[in-house]
Amino acid sequence: MVNSLTQGEDEDPEGDSGVLVVFVPDLILTLYYPLAGKALDDRSFDCNDEGACYINARINCNLCDYLKHPTISVFPKFLPDEIIYREITRGDHVLMIQETPFSCGGIAIGLVASHKIFDGTALCAFMKTWATIARDSIVGALAPNFSASSIFPQNHSFPEDLTTSALASVLYKNNMSVTKRFVLDGSVLSNLKAKATSSIVPDPTRLEVASEFIVKCMMSALKTVKPCIQKSVLVANLVNMRRRAVPQFPENFLGNFLMIALMMSESEGEGIELCDFVRQMREAVKAINDDVVKSFEGDEGLEIYVGP
Repeated sequence: MVNSLTQGEDEDPEGDSGVLVVFVPDLILTLYYPLAGKALDDRSFDCNDEGACYINARINCNLCDYLKHPTISVFPKFLPDEIIYREITRGDHVLMIQETPFSCGGIAIGLVASHKIFDGTALCAFMKTWATIARDSIVGALAPNFSASSIFPQNHSFPEDLTTSALASVLYKNNMSVTKRFVLDGSVLSNLKAKATSSIVPDPTRLEVASEFIVKCMMSALKTVKPCIQKSVLVANLVNMRRRAVPQFPENFLGNFLMIALMMSESEGEGIELCDFVRQMREAVKAINDDVVKSFEGDEGLEIYVGP
């Protein structure tokens, strides 16, 4: 297999980073062969074995220093070509990787991959397999499962503007997205979880209570800025459909198996009880069940959503 995951000219061939770059590619791209190709359009790829794009970069600081005070504005520099979002065009690499060694010897690995092939779960499976191979062991390396296309054949009748990638492009193109970092320490989360616990939801998660806290702050801010205007907040949660199927699909099931669970929260509900918010949020997620997953299967999949 020919690939472009090559060692940087200024890289130390005896160092750990050289092992990462030189040893892994052939094995990992043999298992994940679509990643060695390029895009034909936004829905199909040419598995031509030209290889993924591998970029070497360097940063003059210690990893521990950056982690103490991480800066959101610096984060894109750890990604290939500083790509946060970009629509796929013909000739684009399916996978781009950037290796950024720190002065202390630590390494940041940034990946940009098509959401048509990877969602978060599939990407984690890829990274675990890569790590296993990097430890010089093919034993235990989990190969990807490519059976998704036979279970969920491509359906061109589904409105393109309703896909998750199309919805995301609207936000990014119109500068409607803002990235911020909020840190909630363990004691705050424990307190929120205690308040959210109820007979209906006896085990609220950190994600659920943190989401409620952020939404409540947003609603309070909306009310302060425009107190006379009714505002609503649409809360969206991405659901991994692998775990909603019965029996569950394996975690190495390659593809974009995400569905959005939505719930609407009105601004007048600023005083909504934490336990009620968590209950509504969990009900929205639970609505995506095995029946919903099965409705996507086969050539007639999605009919109930697309309509006649």
